[in-house]
Amino acid sequence: MASVTFLILPFYFIFCSLGIIETNQTWLSNPKVAMWSVIAVNTWKMFPFILLMIEAALQSGSKDLKEAAVIDGANILDIFKNVTWPSIAATCYSTILLMIIWTLNAFTFIYAMTEGGPAHKTEVMAMYIYKRAFMDYDFGMASAASAVLFVLSMSVSLVYLYLTREKEGK
Repeated sequence: MASVTFLILPFYFIFCSLGIIETNQTWLSNPKVAMWSVIAVNTWKMFPFILLMIEAALQSGSKDLKEAAVIDGANILDIFKNVTWPSIAATCYSTILLMIIWTLNAFTFIYAMTEGGPAHKTEVMAMYIYKRAFMDYDFGMASAASAVLFVLSMSVSLVYLYLTREKEGK
């Protein structure tokens, strides 16, 4: 629980100092704010991975192509659109797909923060599966929900891959 508090505190202090929120905001016990808090923590958790992947893709790009574009008189937007983006697009697509799959299967930090509450507002599919299996001992329902989560993840992945392949083909 301490690590979750550590992740939320920077946002809390920044928003309080700017006057955006009151100092006595109940982030995890208010049903209207709890899911937004969970989303903020999930974003904060994935941010280093995203930056690392984009940085690695940028480092692997060809410096010669950028220099040639500059010599040919291309501006920074043209360089990004015609040189940089094509070299990092596949990495960005893969990273987005991983983030979608990880978000659909999110469990640990939501369990640590709210255990699905308040009033089931932060209960996601993985939390539902856990509660059915290990709190209600309804393993049949948990297995069925797991199969639905698998089919949902696979469907989203296939649709995403289809859409990104269409963009690459044009």
